[in-house]
Amino acid sequence: MAATGYSRAELFARWARFKALCSMSKNPHGVDKETLRHGIPQLSVEDQFFVDRAFDVLDKDGSGALDWPEFIAALSALEKGDASRRVDFLFHAYDLNGDGFIQRHEVRLFFLASLLVPQTPEALEVARHVVDKIFSALGREQHDSIRVEDAMAYLHEHPATDAYSLLGRTMVSSPPSTPLANARRSSTQPKTLTDNEINEIHVG
Repeated sequence: MAATGYSRAELFARWARFKALCSMSKNPHGVDKETLRHGIPQLSVEDQFFVDRAFDVLDKDGSGALDWPEFIAALSALEKGDASRRVDFLFHAYDLNGDGFIQRHEVRLFFLASLLVPQTPEALEVARHVVDKIFSALGREQHDSIRVEDAMAYLHEHPATDAYSLLGRTMVSSPPSTPLANARRSSTQPKTLTDNEINEIHVG
């Protein structure tokens, strides 16, 4: 229980939630991606690119469905986790090439997807500006990558900051405590990035 951050009563409630989601899942081995997205408020409003990546990180065995240990680990990271757990989850999600760092183009890619608007030159410029702000806040303005130690050091110095809003996301029920997330735009129709757009971000 201590590892998840949930009390016994809370774990029982999450178990009941897990069983209910399993009954709606198309995968007989656990909670599939779409069921998870609709079953967790933090994911229900996120762009498809982030949801896909988050699910890949959470689905440790690559089965296409989350079993109970994977599901409670997901809730712990998304709902209950402390700053270090959330940072660890985000770093695994954003670290697309698995090198242990988050590159500028990776942060820009996720932020652009989160805008949920067409990827216009103006949107690209907003993304570059926000990413520059993020790197500057973390003391990495002269570098092209972020280390997990940089994020943890910042959160230690600014304990009121939410780990998700630090990287420009708003996966919290209360207003984000950093201005970095305020550049995010809302839309009712999520847009998936095309291969050409992803390539442009990588070379931008």
